[in-house]
Amino acid sequence: MQYIMSQLCRVFMYMYMYMYTWYIHSGNVIHRDLKPSNILINSECFIKLADFGLAHSLASTSNEGSKGVGGDGVSDFNPAMTDYVATHWYRSPEILLGSRRYTRGVDMWSLGCILAEMIASRPLYPGSSTINQLDRIMSTLPPPSRQDMESIKSPYAKAILDQIIHKRHKYLTDILPQADDISLDLLNKLLNFNPNKRLTAENCLEHPYLSKFHDSDKKPVIGCQIVPVIEDNVQLTAHEYREQLYKDIETH
Repeated sequence: MQYIMSQLCRVFMYMYMYMYTWYIHSGNVIHRDLKPSNILINSECFIKLADFGLAHSLASTSNEGSKGVGGDGVSDFNPAMTDYVATHWYRSPEILLGSRRYTRGVDMWSLGCILAEMIASRPLYPGSSTINQLDRIMSTLPPPSRQDMESIKSPYAKAILDQIIHKRHKYLTDILPQADDISLDLLNKLLNFNPNKRLTAENCLEHPYLSKFHDSDKKPVIGCQIVPVIEDNVQLTAHEYREQLYKDIETH
């Protein structure tokens, strides 16, 4: 589990495939659909991350709030883009609450859910609907503070959470009795309601749970933001996408 988790964290800093290095979080890109079925693993426990159909550049939608590499990495989204993002069970609270502002934290929440699933051999929050998913999540988290609520940047957050019983009746230690203190500490730092307080991929690699697989001298990052040629909210025909791809290849 630790080896797989360390690879996933490195994937979000950089991903080396064949002769090319693909940068995700270090290039200000978020995957937005991280789940077990999108993680490919071979018999030697080497992983590759798949399905970038919902991936998005934090720099491409809104320059406001996008701080660049090493910054906040925040992007304001068109409402139409939030209709479907990630499978329910691995969605972060801000996505479930209709936030229009995403950060790299959406992927880190999903990563926490996946780690918990590896430990328990079952999904952590197998919600049947958006409200049921939120109910399951909020039952394991402390009540969000005013600062936490503001971090979500959703006009619907308070109204939705008011429908949910805020009495905390479960702890991660109750749900994951087989988890040791170190893995629970990492989980608690990933599964934080406030996306700004979640660990980054680099923070995770330095955590005691994963540190033995981390070489602090090897931290390749892209050093600039990845901005796609075509905006995510632009709809083109297959022919137009193909032509644009050919033009992009020719210019590079």
